[in-house]
Amino acid sequence: MGKTLIFGGTFDPPHKGHRHLLEEALKQETFDRVLLIPSFIPPHKSHRPALSFEARAGILQDWFKDIKNLEISDIEQSRGGQSYTADTISALSEQYPHEELYLLIGSDMFLSFEAWSRFTFLLKQVVLVVGSRKTGDLEQLRAHRERLLSLYECKGIILCNMEAIECASSDLRARGEGLAERALSHISTHLDVARARHTMQVADYARYLAQKFGADEEKAYLSGLLHDCTKCFSHEWQIDYLKEKGISLSDADLASPQILHQISGAIYAKEELGLEDQEILSAIACHTTGKADMSLLDRILFFADSCEPTRNYQAVEGLRKCGEQNLREGVAALLERTIQYINEKNQPLHPQTEEARVSILKELSKNG
Repeated sequence: MGKTLIFGGTFDPPHKGHRHLLEEALKQETFDRVLLIPSFIPPHKSHRPALSFEARAGILQDWFKDIKNLEISDIEQSRGGQSYTADTISALSEQYPHEELYLLIGSDMFLSFEAWSRFTFLLKQVVLVVGSRKTGDLEQLRAHRERLLSLYECKGIILCNMEAIECASSDLRARGEGLAERALSHISTHLDVARARHTMQVADYARYLAQKFGADEEKAYLSGLLHDCTKCFSHEWQIDYLKEKGISLSDADLASPQILHQISGAIYAKEELGLEDQEILSAIACHTTGKADMSLLDRILFFADSCEPTRNYQAVEGLRKCGEQNLREGVAALLERTIQYINEKNQPLHPQTEEARVSILKELSKNG
Protein backbone atom coordinates (compact mmCIF):
# COMPACT_ATOMS: atom_id res chain seq x y z
CA MET A 1 0.00 0.00 0.00
CA GLY A 2 1.42 3.37 -1.04
CA LYS A 3 1.35 6.58 0.94
CA THR A 4 0.00 9.88 -0.42
CA LEU A 5 0.50 13.17 1.38
CA ILE A 6 -2.19 15.77 0.66
CA PHE A 7 -1.42 19.43 1.25
CA GLY A 8 -4.30 21.76 0.47
CA GLY A 9 -4.78 25.44 1.02
CA THR A 10 -5.63 28.74 -0.56
CA PHE A 11 -1.96 29.51 -1.28
CA ASP A 12 -2.95 33.12 -1.97
CA PRO A 13 -0.06 33.75 -2.26
CA PRO A 14 2.28 30.83 -1.49
CA HIS A 15 4.96 31.74 1.05
CA LYS A 16 7.98 30.35 2.90
CA GLY A 17 5.78 28.97 5.68
CA HIS A 18 4.11 26.60 3.20
CA ARG A 19 7.49 25.38 2.01
CA HIS A 20 8.75 24.90 5.57
CA LEU A 21 5.65 22.99 6.61
CA LEU A 22 5.92 20.55 3.70
CA GLU A 23 9.65 20.01 4.20
CA GLU A 24 9.10 19.17 7.86
CA ALA A 25 6.29 16.74 7.01
CA LEU A 26 8.55 14.93 4.55
CA LYS A 27 10.99 14.33 7.40
CA GLN A 28 8.33 12.38 9.31
CA GLU A 29 7.44 9.77 6.68
CA THR A 30 8.42 8.59 3.22
CA PHE A 31 5.61 9.26 0.77
CA ASP A 32 5.05 7.80 -2.68
CA ARG A 33 3.10 10.84 -3.84
CA VAL A 34 2.64 14.44 -2.70
CA LEU A 35 -0.51 16.23 -3.86
CA LEU A 36 -0.66 20.02 -3.59
CA ILE A 37 -4.26 21.14 -3.91
CA PRO A 38 -5.02 24.85 -4.30
CA SER A 39 -8.58 25.49 -3.13
CA PHE A 40 -11.17 27.11 -5.37
CA ILE A 41 -13.25 28.96 -2.76
CA PRO A 42 -12.19 28.22 0.85
CA PRO A 43 -15.19 27.42 3.11
CA HIS A 44 -14.09 30.03 5.64
CA LYS A 45 -14.04 32.82 3.04
CA SER A 46 -16.81 34.46 1.04
CA HIS A 47 -14.76 35.28 -2.06
CA ARG A 48 -12.40 33.66 -4.48
CA PRO A 49 -8.66 34.05 -3.93
CA ALA A 50 -7.01 37.19 -5.28
CA LEU A 51 -4.65 35.12 -7.43
CA SER A 52 -6.20 32.89 -10.09
CA PHE A 53 -5.94 29.12 -9.77
CA GLU A 54 -3.61 29.02 -12.79
CA ALA A 55 -1.29 31.59 -11.24
CA ARG A 56 -1.24 29.84 -7.86
CA ALA A 57 -0.63 26.45 -9.47
CA GLY A 58 2.24 27.85 -11.52
CA ILE A 59 3.84 29.55 -8.53
CA LEU A 60 3.53 26.36 -6.47
CA GLN A 61 5.22 24.46 -9.29
CA ASP A 62 8.13 26.91 -9.11
CA TRP A 63 8.39 26.75 -5.33
CA PHE A 64 8.23 22.97 -5.03
CA LYS A 65 9.80 21.76 -8.28
CA ASP A 66 12.57 19.94 -6.40
CA ILE A 67 10.15 17.80 -4.32
CA LYS A 68 10.06 14.26 -5.66
CA ASN A 69 6.74 12.76 -6.82
CA LEU A 70 4.92 16.07 -6.35
CA GLU A 71 1.78 16.87 -8.33
CA ILE A 72 -0.41 19.97 -8.47
CA SER A 73 -4.04 18.84 -8.41
CA ASP A 74 -6.94 20.80 -9.89
CA ILE A 75 -9.56 18.63 -8.20
CA GLU A 76 -11.15 21.50 -6.23
CA GLN A 77 -11.01 23.96 -9.08
CA SER A 78 -12.64 21.42 -11.41
CA ARG A 79 -15.40 20.69 -8.92
CA GLY A 80 -16.18 24.40 -8.40
CA GLY A 81 -18.04 25.87 -5.47
CA GLN A 82 -16.68 25.90 -1.95
CA SER A 83 -13.71 23.59 -1.39
CA TYR A 84 -14.62 21.27 1.45
CA THR A 85 -11.77 18.97 2.41
CA ALA A 86 -14.15 16.09 3.18
CA ASP A 87 -15.42 16.14 -0.42
CA THR A 88 -11.87 16.16 -1.74
CA ILE A 89 -10.82 13.26 0.48
CA SER A 90 -13.87 11.27 -0.61
CA ALA A 91 -12.92 11.73 -4.25
CA LEU A 92 -9.25 10.92 -3.63
CA SER A 93 -10.16 7.78 -1.69
CA GLU A 94 -11.98 6.54 -4.78
CA GLN A 95 -9.16 7.63 -7.08
CA TYR A 96 -6.47 5.94 -4.95
CA PRO A 97 -8.30 3.04 -3.27
CA HIS A 98 -5.10 1.16 -2.39
CA GLU A 99 -3.20 4.11 -0.91
CA GLU A 100 -3.04 5.40 2.64
CA LEU A 101 -3.93 9.10 2.71
CA TYR A 102 -2.15 11.62 4.94
CA LEU A 103 -3.44 15.18 5.32
CA LEU A 104 -0.96 17.94 6.14
CA ILE A 105 -2.34 20.92 8.08
CA GLY A 106 -0.94 23.74 10.17
CA SER A 107 -1.52 24.08 13.89
CA ASP A 108 -4.14 26.82 13.42
CA MET A 109 -6.28 24.46 11.34
CA PHE A 110 -5.64 21.56 13.72
CA LEU A 111 -6.82 23.45 16.78
CA SER A 112 -10.07 24.33 15.03
CA PHE A 113 -10.46 20.93 13.37
CA GLU A 114 -13.75 20.11 15.10
CA ALA A 115 -15.33 23.05 13.25
CA TRP A 116 -14.53 21.48 9.87
CA SER A 117 -17.30 19.99 7.78
CA ARG A 118 -17.57 16.20 8.44
CA PHE A 119 -14.48 16.26 10.64
CA THR A 120 -15.23 12.85 12.16
CA PHE A 121 -15.24 11.37 8.66
CA LEU A 122 -11.85 12.94 8.01
CA LEU A 123 -10.39 11.59 11.24
CA LYS A 124 -11.35 8.07 10.13
CA GLN A 125 -10.16 8.47 6.53
CA VAL A 126 -6.77 10.17 6.82
CA VAL A 127 -3.74 10.34 9.06
CA LEU A 128 -3.34 13.96 10.11
CA VAL A 129 0.16 15.40 9.86
CA VAL A 130 0.32 18.59 11.90
CA GLY A 131 2.99 21.27 11.75
CA SER A 132 3.40 24.27 14.03
CA ARG A 133 2.48 27.70 12.68
CA LYS A 134 3.11 29.59 15.91
CA THR A 135 6.17 29.61 18.12
CA GLY A 136 5.66 27.82 21.43
CA ASP A 137 2.41 26.01 20.61
CA LEU A 138 3.77 22.44 20.73
CA GLU A 139 2.37 21.63 24.18
CA GLN A 140 -1.03 22.90 23.12
CA LEU A 141 -0.88 20.71 20.02
CA ARG A 142 0.05 17.65 22.07
CA ALA A 143 -2.85 18.23 24.44
CA HIS A 144 -5.27 18.66 21.55
CA ARG A 145 -3.95 15.53 19.87
CA GLU A 146 -4.62 13.50 23.01
CA ARG A 147 -8.08 15.03 23.30
CA LEU A 148 -9.08 14.08 19.74
CA LEU A 149 -7.67 10.57 20.12
CA SER A 150 -9.70 10.06 23.30
CA LEU A 151 -12.99 11.42 21.92
CA TYR A 152 -13.11 10.17 18.34
CA GLU A 153 -12.14 7.27 16.12
CA CYS A 154 -8.89 8.42 14.53
CA LYS A 155 -6.73 6.83 11.89
CA GLY A 156 -3.73 8.64 13.31
CA ILE A 157 -2.30 12.05 14.21
CA ILE A 158 1.39 12.84 13.67
CA LEU A 159 2.91 15.99 15.17
CA CYS A 160 5.95 17.33 13.35
CA ASN A 161 8.83 18.20 15.65
CA MET A 162 9.62 21.56 14.10
CA GLU A 163 10.19 25.22 14.78
CA ALA A 164 7.44 27.45 13.43
CA ILE A 165 7.90 30.04 10.72
CA GLU A 166 5.23 32.61 11.45
CA CYS A 167 4.02 33.71 8.05
CA ALA A 168 0.48 33.90 6.67
CA SER A 169 -0.92 34.63 3.23
CA SER A 170 -3.46 37.00 4.80
CA ASP A 171 -0.62 39.06 6.28
CA LEU A 172 1.08 39.29 2.89
CA ARG A 173 -2.14 40.38 1.19
CA ALA A 174 -2.61 43.08 3.84
CA ARG A 175 0.78 44.66 3.16
CA GLY A 176 0.62 48.33 2.29
CA GLU A 177 -2.84 48.70 3.86
CA GLY A 178 -4.37 46.41 1.25
CA LEU A 179 -2.18 47.50 -1.66
CA ALA A 180 -0.74 43.97 -1.92
CA GLU A 181 -4.21 42.47 -2.34
CA ARG A 182 -5.04 44.98 -5.07
CA ALA A 183 -1.74 44.12 -6.75
CA LEU A 184 -2.48 40.38 -6.59
CA SER A 185 -5.94 40.91 -8.09
CA HIS A 186 -4.37 42.98 -10.86
CA ILE A 187 -1.80 40.25 -11.50
CA SER A 188 -4.56 37.66 -11.93
CA THR A 189 -6.64 39.90 -14.17
CA HIS A 190 -4.02 41.40 -16.46
CA LEU A 191 -0.81 39.36 -16.38
CA ASP A 192 -0.41 36.01 -18.07
CA VAL A 193 0.59 33.02 -15.94
CA ALA A 194 4.29 33.18 -16.87
CA ARG A 195 4.46 36.85 -15.92
CA ALA A 196 2.53 36.20 -12.70
CA ARG A 197 5.00 33.48 -11.73
CA HIS A 198 7.94 35.79 -12.43
CA THR A 199 6.31 38.62 -10.50
CA MET A 200 5.84 36.52 -7.37
CA GLN A 201 9.44 35.30 -7.57
CA VAL A 202 10.67 38.90 -7.82
CA ALA A 203 8.54 39.97 -4.85
CA ASP A 204 9.82 37.17 -2.63
CA TYR A 205 13.44 37.57 -3.75
CA ALA A 206 13.29 41.34 -3.24
CA ARG A 207 11.98 40.79 0.28
CA TYR A 208 14.82 38.35 0.95
CA LEU A 209 17.40 40.86 -0.32
CA ALA A 210 15.82 43.63 1.76
CA GLN A 211 16.11 41.51 4.89
CA LYS A 212 19.72 40.71 4.03
CA PHE A 213 20.81 44.28 3.31
CA GLY A 214 18.73 46.23 5.82
CA ALA A 215 16.02 47.69 3.58
CA ASP A 216 12.30 47.86 4.28
CA GLU A 217 10.95 44.35 3.58
CA GLU A 218 7.38 45.50 2.99
CA LYS A 219 8.44 48.09 0.43
CA ALA A 220 10.64 45.55 -1.32
CA TYR A 221 7.79 43.04 -1.48
CA LEU A 222 5.32 45.62 -2.80
CA SER A 223 7.79 46.88 -5.39
CA GLY A 224 8.19 43.32 -6.63
CA LEU A 225 4.43 42.77 -6.85
CA LEU A 226 3.96 45.98 -8.83
CA HIS A 227 7.08 46.23 -10.97
CA ASP A 228 5.59 44.59 -14.08
CA CYS A 229 1.99 45.76 -13.60
CA THR A 230 1.79 47.04 -17.20
CA LYS A 231 4.18 44.52 -18.77
CA CYS A 232 1.45 42.51 -20.52
CA PHE A 233 -0.12 45.57 -22.14
CA SER A 234 0.79 46.17 -25.79
CA HIS A 235 3.37 48.63 -27.09
CA GLU A 236 0.51 50.69 -28.53
CA TRP A 237 -1.20 50.72 -25.14
CA GLN A 238 2.01 51.96 -23.49
CA ILE A 239 2.35 54.84 -25.95
CA ASP A 240 -1.31 55.84 -25.73
CA TYR A 241 -1.40 55.57 -21.91
CA LEU A 242 1.72 57.70 -21.45
CA LYS A 243 0.44 60.26 -23.95
CA GLU A 244 -2.87 60.39 -22.08
CA LYS A 245 -0.94 61.04 -18.86
CA GLY A 246 1.03 63.87 -20.46
CA ILE A 247 4.36 62.03 -20.41
CA SER A 248 6.80 63.04 -23.15
CA LEU A 249 8.99 60.16 -24.27
CA SER A 250 12.56 60.74 -25.40
CA ASP A 251 14.01 59.33 -28.59
CA ALA A 252 15.93 56.87 -26.40
CA ASP A 253 12.69 55.74 -24.76
CA LEU A 254 11.01 55.20 -28.12
CA ALA A 255 14.05 53.31 -29.44
CA SER A 256 13.80 50.87 -26.51
CA PRO A 257 10.13 49.83 -26.33
CA GLN A 258 10.97 47.03 -23.87
CA ILE A 259 11.58 49.65 -21.16
CA LEU A 260 8.33 51.59 -21.53
CA HIS A 261 6.55 49.44 -18.95
CA GLN A 262 8.80 50.80 -16.19
CA ILE A 263 7.58 54.32 -17.00
CA SER A 264 3.92 53.41 -17.45
CA GLY A 265 4.08 50.95 -14.54
CA ALA A 266 5.02 53.59 -11.98
CA ILE A 267 2.20 55.85 -13.15
CA TYR A 268 -0.34 53.03 -13.30
CA ALA A 269 0.63 51.76 -9.84
CA LYS A 270 0.08 55.25 -8.45
CA GLU A 271 -3.08 56.30 -10.25
CA GLU A 272 -4.91 53.01 -10.75
CA LEU A 273 -3.75 50.92 -7.76
CA GLY A 274 -3.21 53.62 -5.15
CA LEU A 275 0.56 53.41 -4.60
CA GLU A 276 1.78 56.62 -2.95
CA ASP A 277 5.21 55.65 -1.62
CA GLN A 278 7.85 57.59 -3.57
CA GLU A 279 10.62 55.05 -2.89
CA ILE A 280 8.61 52.23 -4.42
CA LEU A 281 7.56 54.40 -7.36
CA SER A 282 11.22 55.23 -7.98
CA ALA A 283 12.21 51.56 -7.92
CA ILE A 284 9.49 50.60 -10.40
CA ALA A 285 10.44 53.47 -12.70
CA CYS A 286 14.05 52.27 -13.12
CA HIS A 287 13.83 48.51 -12.61
CA THR A 288 14.72 47.71 -16.24
CA THR A 289 17.30 50.38 -17.12
CA GLY A 290 18.68 51.36 -13.75
CA LYS A 291 19.66 54.99 -13.26
CA ALA A 292 22.38 57.14 -11.71
CA ASP A 293 22.52 57.26 -7.89
CA MET A 294 20.12 54.40 -7.33
CA SER A 295 18.74 54.02 -3.81
CA LEU A 296 19.00 50.74 -1.92
CA LEU A 297 15.43 49.84 -2.87
CA ASP A 298 16.10 50.77 -6.53
CA ARG A 299 19.03 48.37 -6.54
CA ILE A 300 17.15 45.58 -4.82
CA LEU A 301 14.33 45.62 -7.37
CA PHE A 302 16.69 46.04 -10.33
CA PHE A 303 18.73 43.04 -9.18
CA ALA A 304 15.74 40.90 -8.14
CA ASP A 305 14.05 41.39 -11.51
CA SER A 306 17.02 39.98 -13.41
CA CYS A 307 18.25 37.41 -10.89
CA GLU A 308 15.13 35.92 -9.22
CA PRO A 309 15.41 32.16 -8.65
CA THR A 310 13.67 31.02 -11.87
CA ARG A 311 15.92 33.06 -14.15
CA ASN A 312 18.24 30.61 -15.92
CA TYR A 313 20.38 32.51 -18.45
CA GLN A 314 24.04 31.54 -18.62
CA ALA A 315 25.56 34.11 -16.26
CA VAL A 316 22.79 34.30 -13.67
CA GLU A 317 24.20 31.94 -11.04
CA GLY A 318 27.42 33.93 -10.78
CA LEU A 319 25.53 37.22 -10.69
CA ARG A 320 23.17 35.93 -8.02
CA LYS A 321 26.05 34.74 -5.84
CA CYS A 322 27.86 38.04 -6.27
CA GLY A 323 24.82 40.17 -5.47
CA GLU A 324 23.83 38.17 -2.41
CA GLN A 325 27.32 38.73 -0.99
CA ASN A 326 27.59 42.42 -1.95
CA LEU A 327 24.59 44.07 -3.57
CA ARG A 328 26.52 47.03 -4.96
CA GLU A 329 29.01 44.75 -6.69
CA GLY A 330 26.21 42.51 -7.90
CA VAL A 331 24.35 45.43 -9.46
CA ALA A 332 27.57 46.66 -11.10
CA ALA A 333 28.21 43.20 -12.56
CA LEU A 334 24.60 42.97 -13.75
CA LEU A 335 24.87 46.35 -15.49
CA GLU A 336 28.08 45.27 -17.24
CA ARG A 337 26.40 42.05 -18.38
CA THR A 338 23.31 43.95 -19.56
CA ILE A 339 25.35 46.42 -21.60
CA GLN A 340 27.40 43.61 -23.15
CA TYR A 341 24.22 41.70 -24.07
CA ILE A 342 22.61 44.79 -25.66
CA ASN A 343 25.76 45.55 -27.66
CA GLU A 344 25.99 41.95 -28.88
CA LYS A 345 22.39 42.16 -30.09
CA ASN A 346 23.12 45.50 -31.82
CA GLN A 347 20.27 47.07 -29.90
CA PRO A 348 20.23 50.69 -28.73
CA LEU A 349 21.51 51.21 -25.20
CA HIS A 350 19.27 53.40 -23.07
CA PRO A 351 21.38 56.23 -21.59
CA GLN A 352 20.05 55.57 -18.09
CA THR A 353 21.77 52.17 -18.13
CA GLU A 354 25.15 53.68 -18.98
CA GLU A 355 24.57 56.40 -16.38
CA ALA A 356 23.79 53.73 -13.80
CA ARG A 357 26.99 51.85 -14.65
CA VAL A 358 29.17 54.97 -14.42
CA SER A 359 27.55 56.00 -11.14
CA ILE A 360 27.99 52.68 -9.40
CA LEU A 361 31.56 52.22 -10.65
CA LYS A 362 32.38 55.59 -9.10
CA GLU A 363 30.91 54.37 -5.82
CA LEU A 364 32.97 51.20 -5.93
CA SER A 365 36.14 53.14 -6.74
CA LYS A 366 35.46 55.63 -3.95
CA ASN A 367 34.82 52.88 -1.42
CA GLY A 368 37.80 50.80 -2.44
